Amino acid sequence: MQLNEQQKQKLHEKLNEKWHFALCPVCQSAKDYQIHERIYELREYNRGSLVGGVPIIPLAVLSCPDCGNTLMMNAIALGVIDPTHGGWIDGES
Repeated sequence: MQLNEQQKQKLHEKLNEKWHFALCPVCQSAKDYQIHERIYELREYNRGSLVGGVPIIPLAVLSCPDCGNTLMMNAIALGVIDPTHGGWIDGES
């Protein structure tokens, strides 16, 4: 799911509410993590086959700009994806 500028700003605000950027645990860089411009999904592994009806977790992805350490945060728990219909909260697509 590609994010527009308003959605990127909202995601950044929600991340700042929940987590204060700290040193990267891998390289100890003091730079902020980079927020990816898309929401990704995580689903149960089934030997490479897609299976309908399995739960999907929407994820906001952040990466350290120095070493690439990557964090994934549940976009529903962050409050940007509605769990009932899977769309962006505030009625945006």
